[in-house]
This record gives sequence, C-alpha cells and structure tokens, in this order.
Amino acid sequence: MSNFLSKISITASAIVIFALSVFAQTVDNPRRLQRLQDLAGTIAAAMQAIGGSVGVIMILVGAYYYTTAAGDAEKIKTAHRLLLWAVVGLAVLLIGRGWVAIVCSILGC
Repeated sequence: MSNFLSKISITASAIVIFALSVFAQTVDNPRRLQRLQDLAGTIAAAMQAIGGSVGVIMILVGAYYYTTAAGDAEKIKTAHRLLLWAVVGLAVLLIGRGWVAIVCSILGC
C-alpha cells in the first residue's frame, strides 16, 4: 500500500509541476476589444444581424397579412401597422453603428 501511495504522490507532484508552466502562459484578447467603443460596435453589429433578420421576416408577415386580408379593414390596418413598424425598426438598425459613434463622441471614449 505504501508503494502505491508513493506512486500516486510522485504522479501528483509531476502533474502539479508541469501544470504550473501551463498556468504561467498569457492569453491575448482574441476579440481585440481594447476600448468601450469596440465593444459597443461589436454589440451593434450583432444586433443589426439579428434585428435585420427579424425585420425582413416581419415585412414578409405584413405582406402576407395584406394578401390574405380579402378586403377586411381590420386586417389591412394590422398589416399596415406591421409594415410601418418593421420599416421603422430597420431604419433604426441601419443607423445603429452611427449611434455608437455619436454616444462615444459625447462621452469621449
């Protein structure tokens, strides 16, 4: 049993010694986000990708409502509101990175 424990302790010591050299390594920032403006720009780009997809889908849903309204004024009104807000949302998304630049110029980041 003593022989087994000595092997375990030698193995554990070797693992710890070799692991210390691994922990001593430095890791560079993979995204290179050094400033708040870089982070905000990355978030804005992600929101543009997701929001743009949702906006296009909402325009298609609004067009579907228009084609299936069959003269019903309430359905046409719903389709009109859907298309209006989808286009407004897409317009806001298009100037999304501009908002980042404006806010950072005000805050000085």
